[in-house]
Amino acid sequence: MGLRASLRQLTGILTDTGIRLEVQRIRNNNMAEIVLGQQRMGYITYGLTEDAHVRTGRFEREASQDVPAVHILNLAVEPAFQGKGWAQWLIMYVILSCKIEHPEIHYAILDDDTDNPSQGGRNIYDLFGFEFVEPPHLDTQGRPQSWQLHGPERQLDLDQFVANRLFALLEAILIRIRTNQPSYRQYGKRRRSRRSRSHRKNQTKESKKISH
Repeated sequence: MGLRASLRQLTGILTDTGIRLEVQRIRNNNMAEIVLGQQRMGYITYGLTEDAHVRTGRFEREASQDVPAVHILNLAVEPAFQGKGWAQWLIMYVILSCKIEHPEIHYAILDDDTDNPSQGGRNIYDLFGFEFVEPPHLDTQGRPQSWQLHGPERQLDLDQFVANRLFALLEAILIRIRTNQPSYRQYGKRRRSRRSRSHRKNQTKESKKISH
């Protein structure tokens, strides 16, 4: 399965869930939003940069270079929709759409300001394979001694990602979203039912005014 087929499969899940994708241009960047009814579920902003500071080899062997890259700027999911795979969906959408449109770009970069990586934990960026640009260093002050990771700059080799992680991760994301699909439909129905009740109340008030 190629990149275009993967993107069709990724976006096809939205039709099943009643969610729509809205992409707009904001200055020199793009913003992709996923929306259910009138509520924004989450968004990601991204753009292309010509002078990304990335390391093109392993930390100790090659120096960093300036190369074109996809720059992920912001990622957010509303609390009601967190933990259901939508943040992963947004990152996957950016990687696939940018790699299809700009095959000459081989890296994605972002700033990871979360606490987990610096403490040796894992987060969503580790799932995709993002690595820290700066090399880790040995913390000789701590007991026991441990390797500390530098941040916040992280990078992803897109070609390696496509070859080694893309298809398995795509399948996992779609399974996770399908598992939560009924709740989205119920959520949409609840929102419509609230609007319907409110509309009926307003109609009743208007009828009383007319009868008086």
